[in-house]
Amino acid sequence: MKTLAELRSSDYHHELAHKLWAAFVAQQQGISMNMALAQTGGRMSDAWLMVAELALWAHASREGQFLGDQSVYDQFAKAYQSICHEQHSSGSLPSKVSEAGTIN
Repeated sequence: MKTLAELRSSDYHHELAHKLWAAFVAQQQGISMNMALAQTGGRMSDAWLMVAELALWAHASREGQFLGDQSVYDQFAKAYQSICHEQHSSGSLPSKVSEAGTIN
């Protein structure tokens, strides 16, 4: 899992996050992807950079590239906790995800 600093400096993650955000906006507003791409842009938030990283992990899991024998959920929870812990150090996000997947 990449750190937030690595995600913030990755042009690839910024572009993927932008496209994922635009796809979300297009679906929610019922507009074309091209229009959504034109309406969105600028600096991507940490949340969308994390979504981009998790999307890459999900893709990798379909290809059987997860290391170890943990479930996909466990991998996502571990990655999310790592990012939250990093953010919690700066005082901006919760620091723990419970077993049920709720944020504490």
